Amino acid sequence: MDDTKYSVVEPCIPSNGDYSAYIDYIHWCSSHIQGDSRNSLSKNDRRRFDAAYGISAALAYTAQLVGILAFYLDAHVPKRSSFSEFCGHITSKKKFLHKVAKLNANIIHLCLSQGVDISSINTHQTISNLLLIFDPEVRERQRCTLLEEESLVESIETSISRDLLSIDASDSDDTESEYVHVSEEDILESPEAAESNEMHMQASFVSSVFSFWRTATGQK
Repeated sequence: MDDTKYSVVEPCIPSNGDYSAYIDYIHWCSSHIQGDSRNSLSKNDRRRFDAAYGISAALAYTAQLVGILAFYLDAHVPKRSSFSEFCGHITSKKKFLHKVAKLNANIIHLCLSQGVDISSINTHQTISNLLLIFDPEVRERQRCTLLEEESLVESIETSISRDLLSIDASDSDDTESEYVHVSEEDILESPEAAESNEMHMQASFVSSVFSFWRTATGQK
């Protein structure tokens, strides 16, 4: 198993995108009293606490960097994702994976918008993918064949959509609503229609990301 980690400002995050330490912490919290201070925990529990909060802090910094990059690269990322989503305690595995998947989707979109070879992208390796944007050798690398590219697109779509579509309307995050522009049509829209529209947006995000890639590479 790859134990390599990236340091994001100060907190560290696994290079292979394995954030199971945070999921383990979520399960641990479900059987412990919330609000216990770190100093009151056992040595093993402190280790669990530190690993989880290191991951969440690193993801928060990464989400902030992605937002800055999107601004300066003039790239409109497909998912609303804020650094604040990783601040504080996330209460379920499903919500955590959903937040990470949104961040990964935005990073993949930035990679493709900057001409990164799709064969270099690994769906779940958050920081490794982000660093590809700054690696000129990746853009100069010989491209894979059209058939290979189509297979890679399908694989990435399948992998990343699994966690993005795992949240239904009742599980959606409050953070999402902070970024939604409200128009007259939205005000007049019924709750049922709004819920249906949100699910449609989640279901179609992958198409919007990869349609950009297909356009950039001349595919139909």
